[in-house]
Formats: sequence, C-alpha cells, structure tokens
Amino acid sequence: MKEFLLNNIETYISLMSKIKDGIVIYKEDMSIVYANPSACDILGLSEDQLLGKTAMNHEWHFVNEEKEAISLDEYPVNLLFNSEKDISKMLIGIHSSKIDLKWVEASASIAKNEKNERIAFIIFNDVTARKNTFDEAELFKKLVDIVDTGITISDPFLEDNPLLYVNKSFSKITGYSLDEAVSKNCRYLQKKDIEQPEIAIVKEAILNQKTCEVILKNYKKDGTLFYNLLNITPLYQKNKLRYFVGVQHDITEQIEQEKKLSEQSLYIQSILDAQENMVLVSNGRQTSYSNQAVFDFFGLDSFESFKDIYNCISYTFEEDDSYFHLGKIESDEYWVDAVLSIAENQRIVSIKNQRDGINYFNLEIKAIASSIYVLTLNDITLRLLKERALATKAYHDALTGLYNRQYFYEYIVIKTLKKSSIIAIIIIDIDDFKSVNDIYGHSAGDKVLKVFASTLQDTLRPSDYLIRWGGEEFVVVSETKSNNEVLIIAEHLRIAVSQIELPPIKGITASFGVTNLKDTENIDTAIGRADRALYTAKECGKNRVEMI
Repeated sequence: MKEFLLNNIETYISLMSKIKDGIVIYKEDMSIVYANPSACDILGLSEDQLLGKTAMNHEWHFVNEEKEAISLDEYPVNLLFNSEKDISKMLIGIHSSKIDLKWVEASASIAKNEKNERIAFIIFNDVTARKNTFDEAELFKKLVDIVDTGITISDPFLEDNPLLYVNKSFSKITGYSLDEAVSKNCRYLQKKDIEQPEIAIVKEAILNQKTCEVILKNYKKDGTLFYNLLNITPLYQKNKLRYFVGVQHDITEQIEQEKKLSEQSLYIQSILDAQENMVLVSNGRQTSYSNQAVFDFFGLDSFESFKDIYNCISYTFEEDDSYFHLGKIESDEYWVDAVLSIAENQRIVSIKNQRDGINYFNLEIKAIASSIYVLTLNDITLRLLKERALATKAYHDALTGLYNRQYFYEYIVIKTLKKSSIIAIIIIDIDDFKSVNDIYGHSAGDKVLKVFASTLQDTLRPSDYLIRWGGEEFVVVSETKSNNEVLIIAEHLRIAVSQIELPPIKGITASFGVTNLKDTENIDTAIGRADRALYTAKECGKNRVEMI
C-alpha cells in the first residue's frame, strides 16, 4: 500500500480533491502542507494562500458553540499533537475576514511519514446549514415556552397519535412534565370521564385532518378538575400532514364565574377566548415570525406574503379613536413603547379581516431579547359586541324598544337638570287599558302598547325623550319655552293617540298630566306633581290634558 501511494501520489491527491469534506494536512511544525478544494472553500482562502500557513494564522480563528473564541491549545491540530488522541466530530465555528461564520465538525488523526515525522490529518465536515436549523429550532422552542398557552405536538403517523412535545405552560396547567406527557395520547387528561360528547368531535377532526375547538373536562396530575378550551389544528408540510398542534387554555375560572352568575339569575355571559391567538415575533418594525392564525385571519398563504403586504403588524391597526393605532403616536415615537405605556386592559387594537369586517384584539407584548418582542393578539370581538348589547338591553324596554326608567334616572335626569330652559314633564296613561287585556287578551294589549309607543315617538320632536314608565304609563321629557308650548305638545300627542285604528279594538285614548320642573327642584317632586295632574285628567273624564 505504501509503495502504491508513493508511486501514485497524483492519483491519491486527485481523489482527495474530489472529496466534499475539507482535508488539511499539517506537519509537526503546525504548517499546512496540503489542503483540498473543499478545505479552501471552508476557510475562504486559496491553496496557495494556505500552504505554509500555521493553524495559528491571524487570517482566521475558531469559536465554540457560544461563539466565544477558543484558545490556541483547543485548536484541533494542537489538541491532536499534544494528546496524540484521535478527535471525532468536534463542533467548532470558523471565522475569517473572507467568509461568514461557518460551522464544521472536525475529526483528526496522526500518521507518520517515511522520515518517521508526525503528520496531522484534519477533516472538516461543513455542518453550517444543520447548525443554523438547530438554532432556529431552539429559538422556536424558547418562543413556544414563554407563551401562557399550553401547546402540544403529536404525531398522527405513530400508533394512537402520541404526544411528541409539550411546552412549559402545558406542564404548568396539567402538572405533567414533558417526560410524563411524551409518548401518551392526550386523552390521558380525561381519566375516567370519557363520556363527554366533545371527545367525539375531537376524534372526528383528527380523522378528517381538520381544525376543531371544544371545551373538555380534564384532570390535572393531582386529580383536580379543570376546563380545557382545546384547539386542535393539523400542521402541513408541502401539502402533506405532518403533525397535530394542540392549543390548551385553562378556562376553569371563567366557567366557574359563569356558573355563579347563572345561579344568581344574572344575564351575563362570560366571553371566552375560544379562538387560537395570533402570535408574532417582531422588533417593532419588521416581523420575523408569525403563526398560522395570522395567515388564516388575513387570508394569506405564507409568511412571505404577510411580510410583502404588511411587514409589521402595526400597519394593520385601523384608525379608530376608541383604540390604539399609529396615528396616536408622534412620528419619532416607538409604537411598542407607546403600547406598553397604556394600561394592560386598554391595549386594544382593531384590525380589518379578510371579509372587510373588523375584529378587536387585546395586544400583549413580551420582550424575549433586546428589541425583540413576542406579540400576542387575543380576539375579544365577541366580548366587545356582547358588552354593547348588554348596555343596550339594560336601558331599553323589551316590548316597545323605548328608554326605560333606569335610563331616565341615570342619563336623562343628569342631562335635563343642566338645561337652562324650561323642562316639561308629561305623564301619559292609556285609558281603560285593563279592559283591552280582559276583552281581547294580553297579546292584543301588547300590540296596543307597541302601536301606542310608536305613535308617540313619531309625533314628538327629535329632541324630546320618551320613556316607558311601567305598564301602560309613559313619560315625556321635553325642553320648552313656555307653558303654552308644552300644552300644545301634549295636545298633539292626545290627538295622535285618538286617531289610532287597531281593529277590533275601538276608541284608544289616553290622559295626560303636565308640569314644569322648577329650579333646584328634585325630579321626583315634579314627577309626583305631573302624576296628580294625570289623576285629575282621569277624574275629569279621561282623553284630556291637565297641567299643574
């Protein structure tokens, strides 16, 4: 073999030049006597530039996995010559002015030449792409571990779709560590409570590779029941199913609060964040990561599409003065700082969805590094709409749609007492309404009340307030210039009511009690006086207006 190599040295060198791994041969004085093309490419120098150089040459230096410079004694060739022990797959980074940082696995052995001199063979395997992929995976894991939501990843191609990964929030929610959860199907959280109908929904979604969202009764490691708002989403790679991602929210507190409110007969529905949150990583100017929920919301097919259109999520905030948007900050102000200066419950933004509708989000910001933030957008659209609906319901009469007595005392009284002009109070009562219910039934009575209210509303001025006071009684609050003007208003209302035609009911009329609110007078005193005027109108034959 030795004779063959000596006689075929050109063939040997030609073979080494075709090897993809970098090969460098050092003499015992640490000088380079040979470097194949792959080694030249890795080190960013030509063969002529390398030959004769030593490992300690200033044109390059080696770093460890933390990107810290390693000492000369730790250089592969020095370790080899000093210990005379082979080196296998030593991971190092190579830095030089000619190339970007490259990561290699170095293996090395010592041989002797015909002069019995030691020669070091160093083989460099370029693993830069693999190392960068590993670093990105580590970053992703850190990102997933800092969110407050439990996240699981399962493999549908293994028997029983076992868990491959759970983040720290999952362990915090359930009490099960990563090692305890991995390799199990997530149903272990149900313990013996397996008759829940939602379980069938989850099974069907997994079978059909679809997203689903359910609320499950799950049990922690210590046996404690918790309500789990679970979102399961298939994850595809090149249009092929790869994993199932589960997002878990412990909503026990909300469920218990909802039960408590129900027991107290309060009509308040707790809005749960039943949608998968949008999560982005950004420096506040450019987005470096976003999850599938972002693509789904905007109707995009990739992260690149999002960056091309928006670049930063802040550019999607609608200019609604009720919520945060870029128009509210100075040109030189950093919008992330502006949001962080707002109370957490006020960090709300509105964003147009792909159907040109508006969704509202609570924006959470967490710093994970210098000027790098995780932005979480929790959809609170349903909650805001519900709050608006409850506010409307609290101040309106359900039958007629008019303002109710509560609205009168909480809003109208405050407004009218600040007026400088004359405030008139008119109390109206439908004549003989009881007989309508007795003869024609309560459904007919309800119809009379609705038509009666509509007639009053159509006759009054836009500036007047009409309130259903209770039963068949209504109150009008009107700003007038004189006693004569309020009497004219009341008379117009009386005539309009008398012209109502609602067969088979005949002769619908009403009586009116009128008064003016006196300076510094309590509103209830004026109401009482108008009520006495109404009583007089009833006593004097009904279908008339009386003023005190």
